[in-house]
Amino acid sequence: MTGRRAAAWMLLGVLLAGCARSPVGSAGMTPTSGAGTVTAPVLATSPVPGLAESTERVTASTVASDTTLSDITQALTDAGFLGGRQRTFQGQSKDLSMILSRSMVFTDGSGADRFLQWVKSHADGLFGLTTEIRGLAVQGRTGWMFTAPQCACPGAQPRVIGIVRDGSRIDWLTINGPQATSDRLRAVLAAPTSND
Repeated sequence: MTGRRAAAWMLLGVLLAGCARSPVGSAGMTPTSGAGTVTAPVLATSPVPGLAESTERVTASTVASDTTLSDITQALTDAGFLGGRQRTFQGQSKDLSMILSRSMVFTDGSGADRFLQWVKSHADGLFGLTTEIRGLAVQGRTGWMFTAPQCACPGAQPRVIGIVRDGSRIDWLTINGPQATSDRLRAVLAAPTSND
């Protein structure tokens, strides 16, 4: 393990010990074995029964694969991104057809805030031109809500993204489907989470 990586893990341990508080309905985050691997809370179960579920580790490459913005990897590095997890729920539904719950851990709160501000300033490139941006607060976590523009294509469905910060962690939630609204996004962000 490199000295820089060891220092990052040590800092994460200190932060976790000092920040044992978890928001209501949320579990804490802990480092696990393996370089760059962290366990972070994601939605415990789907708010929409019957959607298929998959959970995976989040790396800078995972986040970068969501966009054509090439500088997102550098933004993550500059912010001190350590890793995270994501759980995706997807299937046919007249409610929500896709839910992405992503938890991203940074070396400190200022790094998490720096990345959150980067996302806000690059919203059009990440989510589409004319993305609507509003402030968002859920269970003591604050950040931004992004309502992506909806194309006039047949079958197009609304997509709403909420990204909030809690200490050195960012919770990123994307909902897509006929019932994807700002109120529904807030309700899903407040749903129970798990490290499982």
